[in-house]
This record gives sequence, structure tokens and C-alpha cells, in this order.
Amino acid sequence: MSDDITKGDTLAHIAKDSEIMDYYLSHNETYNFAPTDEKFLSFYTTVTTHGDYSYNPLLAENYEFIDSIEYLGKTTGGVNNIGLDEEYVSMVRSYFASALDTEYLVTLLVKYLMENDLFESTMLCYFLIISATMMG
Repeated sequence: MSDDITKGDTLAHIAKDSEIMDYYLSHNETYNFAPTDEKFLSFYTTVTTHGDYSYNPLLAENYEFIDSIEYLGKTTGGVNNIGLDEEYVSMVRSYFASALDTEYLVTLLVKYLMENDLFESTMLCYFLIISATMMG
């Protein structure tokens, strides 16, 4: 285990899905995640979006983007102008930053499929069970 990983770290704060996907696709001959010469069935479970939604330093660029478009508006006196108090703004901001990484993961996969003439014959399925796992 890396010395950079301390007890209490969540997987979402030590790995980015986009980097994991890029690694698998770049080493496809080893892992056979999406072979170009045979039919395949592959699964990937995201980790970046499964966190405690505190600030994640791995996603610094994503926070910059979210802030630059002022998607969550401005916070004045502890209340956000879209009706969220500061605690929830921080959580939602972190979730959006992680969701942008998931979007990039899908972009990498689709690009790989298109570059290898697999896109037209591939079905991508995305399942979301966040309420069942995070809400108890």
C-alpha cells in the first residue's frame, strides 16, 4: 500500500475513474477490457462518485470548471442564491466534480470504441443505484 494512503482515506480520494479507465484501455492487450478482435462483455464500477463528498484534491480542475460557470451560484451570508445552505453547496459541488470525472471516463471509452471501429456494434449500459447505497 502506498505511504500516501492513510487510514480513513476513501477510494474516491485516491483514484480517479478516468485515470483507471485510461490505464485499462492503454493496457488492453494485458487486461482484455475491450478487445478489438473478439466479442466481449466488460464491467466497470465507478469509485470517484462513491465518496463522502468532501473536497477531493484529485478533482481540482473539475472544481475550477464548476466555479467558473457559477453553476451553484454565489453564497452570501451562509446561504446560496439557489437556496442551498453552505454545507449542501460543498457536498453538491464535490459530487458534480466527481460526476465530471465519470463523464470523462465515458468519453475515453467512447473514443476508444470509435477509434477501433467498435462503437457501432457496442452497447453501453449505465446503472445508477446511488439512492439505494447512500440513503440507507
